[in-house]
Amino acid sequence: MRNIPMAAAFAAALALSLPGCGGGGGGGSSSQGPGPQPPGPAGHYRTDGLPAPLAADVRHMPIYRDDSRILVGVDQTASALRSLPTVAERGNFDIRYGRLNDGNGRAAVAAYLEDADGRHEPPLQRYVQGPEVRVFGSASARDTSRLLAAVRLVNAALPEWARMTVGTPLPGETGTDDFDDRGRLAFPAGTPGNTIFVEFLPCAEFFRGCGRYSGYAWRRWSTPPNALLHSYIQFNTDSSAAGDERRATIVLAHEIIHALGREGHADPRFHTIMEGNHGATSAQGIPQPLSLLYPIDREALRALYSALEPGDGPMDLGSWSSSALYVAGETGHAAFGVVLRNGYAEPWAHGRLPAMELADNAGLTGSAVWRGALLGLTPDAAVVEGDARIGVDLAIMTGQADFTGLETWGPDVPPGARGTGETWLDGDLGYAIAVRGNTFRETGASADAGRLTGVFTGPAHEGAAGTLERSDLTAAFGASR
Repeated sequence: MRNIPMAAAFAAALALSLPGCGGGGGGGSSSQGPGPQPPGPAGHYRTDGLPAPLAADVRHMPIYRDDSRILVGVDQTASALRSLPTVAERGNFDIRYGRLNDGNGRAAVAAYLEDADGRHEPPLQRYVQGPEVRVFGSASARDTSRLLAAVRLVNAALPEWARMTVGTPLPGETGTDDFDDRGRLAFPAGTPGNTIFVEFLPCAEFFRGCGRYSGYAWRRWSTPPNALLHSYIQFNTDSSAAGDERRATIVLAHEIIHALGREGHADPRFHTIMEGNHGATSAQGIPQPLSLLYPIDREALRALYSALEPGDGPMDLGSWSSSALYVAGETGHAAFGVVLRNGYAEPWAHGRLPAMELADNAGLTGSAVWRGALLGLTPDAAVVEGDARIGVDLAIMTGQADFTGLETWGPDVPPGARGTGETWLDGDLGYAIAVRGNTFRETGASADAGRLTGVFTGPAHEGAAGTLERSDLTAAFGASR
């Protein structure tokens, strides 16, 4: 095994998680990774053909694909488009709006956060600022890409302040055994704080032999107040999950959620990636979201990092509604929308998968423009709607995303006809964008604040879609060329 390099001693009193699913103290976690999962209705999660993820992008909404679509953000589009009434028309698309009682509610989220591995209900641990994820030792390009994808998928469930970043790899150092004779991980004194370390190891170097496990996670926290100091994840590169992109990404996301403070495994009655896979997989018999985390995985993470404090118990969770406000739109080449649930917003967008990268589309030269609309929700549940224009200089693959004529109708009021609302802020937002493959994002030259994540859609790039996140607005957009 390898030791994390040593530095100055910790000043705080520490508690250390125990590896494995049985017995004792802080409680560690292990997993084979979820067993075979049913695919979504249009295939299942893939990233082949998409640009390799970058560490700089892990706080942006995730981008992924299935057999026929390219998607941005959280996959929850089916319920939105199927169940919402149309409240307004905008030329070539309808606006759907309304509340759906499709969440999990307080009792379910609290029960999910309890330890289902046979121990008492623990006091909860979590980080008090967004942790940094660092590879420990060496990792292949494939493993690194999957880790970045998993971080990005989990980040989509976290509030802005708690979203993880990814730092430079930390070289492994051969030294004394990482585990003492009781099987406890011996973090050396001075281990960098506020960090999640991830090590990719063959079975022979795994924790006392890998056994049947694909992943394992440990945490260390201060006592009190149960604030996490750092976490450590091992991923078994010899496991069956390692050869499957989707399963490997699920295992990494599973272990990251443990590293963020989710104690033990969830009761198998829940639809979740956090079940222990000890023969109890029957609850997985629903289509898995293409964004991999199930709704209760996302809700519980958000509750842990927004409604609970370190040291609380799951039953300390206060009001947690099962209803959510939806706004959604659909153009000829994109579907898009936002869900506001318990004070946090989840944006999404998708469209048909292009047949080639934008730079390889021989039918486009010079510049291209996509026009459509933006729909969003403010933190106080007011709809914002306006025009969207995405322009790209195809010679240099940069351009501009502009959102104009932005109106709002007030909290909990459906959007009306154009011109019947109040101008939102100054009515305009603009972002310089850079294109990679069939994806784009804002650049540092952008005039307005916000995190923009976009994709081009349609076989010949007939559409564009994406999400926009700001402190005062969470939005999604769709456009056609």
